[in-house]
Amino acid sequence: MPVEFVVNLDDLHQATEELKANRGEYTASDIVDIVVTEKTATFSSVGTRTEVDVEGKVPGSVHLPLRVVGQINSAVKTFNEKERLFSCEPGIIRSGKWSVKHPDIMLGQNSGSSSQLPIDLCLLDTLAYGTIRSVDQIVEDNMKVRVDEARDKRRSAESSAFAALQDLGITERELHRLVDLHVMDARKRMEPALRAA
Repeated sequence: MPVEFVVNLDDLHQATEELKANRGEYTASDIVDIVVTEKTATFSSVGTRTEVDVEGKVPGSVHLPLRVVGQINSAVKTFNEKERLFSCEPGIIRSGKWSVKHPDIMLGQNSGSSSQLPIDLCLLDTLAYGTIRSVDQIVEDNMKVRVDEARDKRRSAESSAFAALQDLGITERELHRLVDLHVMDARKRMEPALRAA
């Protein structure tokens, strides 16, 4: 059964603009969850959570790439009505004759606590987050791309630093331990907030 809701297009435009703001390099990879109830739609992604009033015809949740939200936002600017019905099914979102298709549009998916994280989570904090959450939680929070990228950057940074410092007698193990200490400090700082979320 599709998720369907009627929404004011100005409200939808505002919500999509908030979701897209300050994403930088993650615009292509971040995920958005929309939870529709009888009266509201809550849009959430890493670092962002916004709610708009809707008429929820068929409540439920929709999971979609942020880049699809950008397509919705572009379409909203062309619609002449004040309000519009959106129907969301696996792989497609429709509104009147307009539609957008993407294989990653799914129903019934809902992420964890990623909207509680800063949108511009730094490398160190992303690494710490990756040590706090399980692999399944990282996927549920839509943070897999960010955590994988942070781990790749760490490996690259450690490799470059070792190349520069090995003449001073610093071993790879010592360098790795130093980075681990900083990650654990960040973890101690972040853990209480993630538990409360």
